[in-house]
Amino acid sequence: EIHAAGVAPAGLDSPEKIFAALCIGAELGLAPMFAIRNCAVIKGVASLMYQAQHAVVMSTGLLEEYREEVTETEAKVWVKRRGRPGILSVFTMAEAERAGLTKPRGERGEPSMYLKYPKRMLRARAGSYALRQEFSDVLAGLYAPEEAEEIDERGSATVTKELSPTRAAPPWRMTDERYLEIKR
Repeated sequence: EIHAAGVAPAGLDSPEKIFAALCIGAELGLAPMFAIRNCAVIKGVASLMYQAQHAVVMSTGLLEEYREEVTETEAKVWVKRRGRPGILSVFTMAEAERAGLTKPRGERGEPSMYLKYPKRMLRARAGSYALRQEFSDVLAGLYAPEEAEEIDERGSATVTKELSPTRAAPPWRMTDERYLEIKR
């Protein structure tokens, strides 16, 4: 049993949470241990780490262009899906501060990850939003864990502002056969 072996991350602290992570991963075609390392259920919301979101999207062959500019105060991520105009997502440290993401956390007042690793956190927030918008059919709307932690009792999350025009998702969903064909 994975839980008893102690190989799951701290957030997957029960067999039920591990099972949920495996189910999330199975829906995305992920190997079981990859799913355990990268999927989580936070406040009842399924989530997938940003690096894993990027890997899943790349594996489809539909990612035509990915660019990023990241500083200590701002991350800009440009994502272009084949056949679409693309989307630019920007997230700034000022937005993180307004959302309360830079406040000390935990009982001991640990420094926020946004203060410890600003580039990494800003990139993940901007990138996750851009990937989720362009590849909603692939990622099934999964939030990054950091975003899922912010979901309030109403089910609302703090989201990154979108700088490009809003586009509706296509009226189709990729079939399992097409996904496997592209993945090969």
